[in-house]
Amino acid sequence: MKNKKVLAVSIIVLIIVVILIYGVYILSERIKYAITDAVFVESDNLTYLSFKRVGGKIKSVLKDEGDFIKKGEILVELENKDYLVELNSIKSKILSLYEKKKALEIRREQVKREVEININISRLNLQNLEKNISSLEAKIKALDREITQLERDERRFKRLLEKELIPKKKYEDIKTRLDVL
Repeated sequence: MKNKKVLAVSIIVLIIVVILIYGVYILSERIKYAITDAVFVESDNLTYLSFKRVGGKIKSVLKDEGDFIKKGEILVELENKDYLVELNSIKSKILSLYEKKKALEIRREQVKREVEININISRLNLQNLEKNISSLEAKIKALDREITQLERDERRFKRLLEKELIPKKKYEDIKTRLDVL
C-alpha cells in the first residue's frame, strides 16, 4: 500500500513537473516570437508597419527582413487599380464641370446680349412715347386755341344774331362746332 501511495505521489509530481516544463516552454516561445493568427515570426524587436496616407493591397515588397532603411525610403508598392479608377472618376468630374462652366458662360453672354437688346428696345419705345406725348400736347394746345376761337365766334355771332345781322343758321353752325369739341 505504501508503494501505491509513493507511486501515486510520484505520478502527480511527474505530471506537475511536465506541466511546469510545458508552461516555461510556452512562456519562452511567447517572449521569443511574435504570434499572429497564421504564423510564428522570430523577432528581436517587434515593429508595426502602417500606411497613414493610403491603404490598399501590397503589390510588391522592396526591402527584405533585416535590411536597414532610412526615413522616406519606399518599402512596398501598393496596387494602384482603385486609385486609378478614382483618378479617372475625378478627371471626368473635372471635365464635366469645365463643360458646365463653358455652357454657363455661353448662357451668360446670351442673356447679356438679350438684356442689351431689351434695353435698346426700351429706349426706342421711350423715345417714341415721348414723341407721342409731345404730339398729343401740341394737339391739345391746338384744340384749346380752336375752342377759344369758337367761343369768341359764338359770343360774337350771338350778338350779331340778336341784332339780326346774320342768319340763325350761321350761329347754329358755330354753336354745333363748339359743342362737338
